Amino acid sequence: MRLDGAEAARAMDVLGNREAPRLVSMVKAMVPERVCQIIRPGIQIHGATGVSQWTPLAGMYTSQRTLRIADGPDEVHHMVVGRAELSRH
Repeated sequence: MRLDGAEAARAMDVLGNREAPRLVSMVKAMVPERVCQIIRPGIQIHGATGVSQWTPLAGMYTSQRTLRIADGPDEVHHMVVGRAELSRH
């Protein structure tokens, strides 16, 4: 399934916040996870410089990793999505 943030926002507008938790949880879990997966190789490529203040990579990774915890642990969002998918069948 392809999902973007606009689809989740549209579902919230049309269906309401109570009807869109599956899509919202998908976005809250998938986007920060993917961003970390994108930033991590950049850090590796730059070696020690990648985790220094000389590049924005360390700060970018730290803020995304913090978001993955502060916005609710990934596992909770995965559980919400899994329950919603199971209830559909």
